[in-house]
Amino acid sequence: MPLEIVEKALLHSLYAVLARYNRETIGFARVVGDGGLCFYIQEIIVHPDHQRKGIASTFMQYILASLEERAIPRSYIGVFAGKGLKDFYRGYGFWERPSGVMGSGMMQFWKDSAFNQHFRDGND
Repeated sequence: MPLEIVEKALLHSLYAVLARYNRETIGFARVVGDGGLCFYIQEIIVHPDHQRKGIASTFMQYILASLEERAIPRSYIGVFAGKGLKDFYRGYGFWERPSGVMGSGMMQFWKDSAFNQHFRDGND
């Protein structure tokens, strides 16, 4: 990704937090949305050498505390759970779509048909 686009995205996030160890960034979390009715946990990333040490849980505790201050009852809180992470998010009250009433979540990678096809076909 071009650096100027990444910088712009970060500036337009509601907030982002870092985890650092020995001056090295080992984790990152970011929330985007409108700041009132819609919040989306865009990413929680922890370096593989530092996973399973409670860093992602600490990020979630920070995010939930922030939502407690900003969100109102029935605000939409979304997350796009990566492969193998559904149970992690279930532990914080998230549920899967589709459900009995709500349809499934959908996405696309803008103007990159080959990338879309790669993931649509179930490739990692």
